[in-house]
Amino acid sequence: PTVMSRPIAAFDFDGTLLDGDCFLILHSLVRSPLGQLIDGLRLLPALLLWKCGLRSTAWFKQAVLQRLLTPAMQGHTLQQRQALLNTHLANALWQRLRPEALARLEWHRHQGHRVVIVSASPRCLLQPVAELLGVELIATETTNPCDGPPIQLSSPNCKGPEKIRRLQSWLQEPLSSTELHAY
Repeated sequence: PTVMSRPIAAFDFDGTLLDGDCFLILHSLVRSPLGQLIDGLRLLPALLLWKCGLRSTAWFKQAVLQRLLTPAMQGHTLQQRQALLNTHLANALWQRLRPEALARLEWHRHQGHRVVIVSASPRCLLQPVAELLGVELIATETTNPCDGPPIQLSSPNCKGPEKIRRLQSWLQEPLSSTELHAY
């Protein structure tokens, strides 16, 4: 008989653990309402290309990241850039975590399950929250935004089939041999 590994609880982040979207929360931190409107208008052509299927989600995500983080990072010290992501954004995301999802995450932890966030959002935005929660993170990888522009995706977008592939790679065993709780 096959010995099952420790059960896994895999949580999506945006809309599951988080009440909202981390990109929109980041946007509200780095821009005034007028700046958000201007960014929306400037990103409209990219949004239309993506929605029409002429560009990939990864391409659009990179365009959004560059639009949001490049100006927010320029002209600031390394400590200010790190504080934006590791403190200000982490606090804003923490405040928007869904209590019922956190309760379920804690239930899994108390059962002795391994808990992981599997998200299409960039690691640079989620890592501080994952650390606060004491869970592992599988996410879209990027160059370090604190190193300065341009910010580039450095892995495939962790979405759809890529989430499954990355989770299985992280587990280092077939998903069929794992008790998996997916949220």
